[in-house]
Amino acid sequence: MTLNIGIELPEDHITQKCSIFGITGTGKSNGLGVFLEEYCKKNMPFVCIDVMGAHYGLAEKYKVAIYGGKKGVELEKDNGWLMANAVYKSDEHNLNSIFDVSEWNDFEMQLWIADFLTEIFRLHSEKRTPRHIFVEEAEVFFPQNGYDESKKSLLAGNKVMKRGRSIGLGMTLISQRPQDVNKKTLSQSQANFLLHLEGVPEMKVVREMLRSETREIRDGLISKITTAKKGECLLYSPQWIGKNVFFKFRVRDTFHAGYTPELGKKVVEPVLVNQIKPKIIIDDEVKEEGKKMSATQLTMGILLGLTLYVVTTII
Repeated sequence: MTLNIGIELPEDHITQKCSIFGITGTGKSNGLGVFLEEYCKKNMPFVCIDVMGAHYGLAEKYKVAIYGGKKGVELEKDNGWLMANAVYKSDEHNLNSIFDVSEWNDFEMQLWIADFLTEIFRLHSEKRTPRHIFVEEAEVFFPQNGYDESKKSLLAGNKVMKRGRSIGLGMTLISQRPQDVNKKTLSQSQANFLLHLEGVPEMKVVREMLRSETREIRDGLISKITTAKKGECLLYSPQWIGKNVFFKFRVRDTFHAGYTPELGKKVVEPVLVNQIKPKIIIDDEVKEEGKKMSATQLTMGILLGLTLYVVTTII
């Protein structure tokens, strides 16, 4: 079984660690949508952290649960751990889930995904089942030069990227600014999908990725990346695929809500006939875990408050 995204990829992509990079308008969102469609077709479970609210159209043709945004069931800002349980313990086998966090600010998204990734890692550690996590705007959650609020999401993301494969978790980081994604997080990627990129900071990251290649090969690959047309992509994966492949993402066959509006063009919203609205299971184990997490968060808050009090007193 393979994934047909424009080229064929082996199904063990589900436990791989990957990245998709490209400047605005180069086809990142379409490429991600193609991956999601292929996962649905092959009954391969995924979670998509949808920062742009661009992927609810998937439910036009495929069974998928949508949380948040204007199309999904209510998604609360402090229930990341609960949503991890909803995904993992759902009555729907291999439930595919899209979490639309487009209406939240960065701080709210960071806290939510930190709890979600921490809990989904714990659940998969107990019973190993393959699942892939796609994260848009990865620099928000795993920044290179972040701020205090992002430390929790960064630690949770690094844990999945470093150790997730052994328990069945794969992850793909998507961003238009690879230089802003944490280097330690990005260094775990075994497959880099590079659409059109340009600019000194961006190409510095690309050159670092290609550092093991000869100068002639590296310059040739960089030339392809800087001149790539919309949708054209270099797959650089010396470890997983074992070769470099230049291809073009196929066009997604479901509605792309992340389209760029055009004057005079009317867009018809899709009918989400395959949207799943699963019951959120709250059993005794889930409740107990929630209590533990709440207690931990309270303790951290008290410690932070004491620290701030001591610092301000000394000053």
